[in-house]
Amino acid sequence: KKNSSKTQSEKSKQEKEQAKDNAENAKNHLENALRTIENKLKAEQIEFDILNEKIEALNQKITAFNSLATQCKITSTTATNTKQ
Repeated sequence: KKNSSKTQSEKSKQEKEQAKDNAENAKNHLENALRTIENKLKAEQIEFDILNEKIEALNQKITAFNSLATQCKITSTTATNTKQ
């Protein structure tokens, strides 16, 4: 009976160790998954920032184009008025 309780105690100890190892592995797995998500988010943010810079550059070109178009209209109108 004494041997059986010792074996049971060792078995219980092993099960606790195994549960601890499993919990540690699960924690590491979750931490890795979190790091992967964080890295993907950083990459997405960088792409988003690049797109915003491109949009800003396009907006500046549109503004410049519209300004030029306005100048052309003014010049055209002035020329037409001068002819008359």
